[in-house]
Amino acid sequence: MLKEISKISPLEVHKHLPKTNCGKCNTATCMGFAIKLLGKKAKLSQCPYLKQAKHIQDNITLKKLLASAMGTKETKLV
Repeated sequence: MLKEISKISPLEVHKHLPKTNCGKCNTATCMGFAIKLLGKKAKLSQCPYLKQAKHIQDNITLKKLLASAMGTKETKLV
């Protein structure tokens, strides 16, 4: 079942982020980044850690989660 974007919590997105709070995505915390992703004010590509091999599964999961929530196969967010 597809979730509507409003029904996806920032915590659900946050659990797939690296949780480094490094600020390299131009957001102070990973939780803030999760909120921006849900508000379509950030792109997954802004997080450099999601491009690393150890986070690739989280990247894939987030792409699917955000795409399904928006009712699309792919989004401009990823």
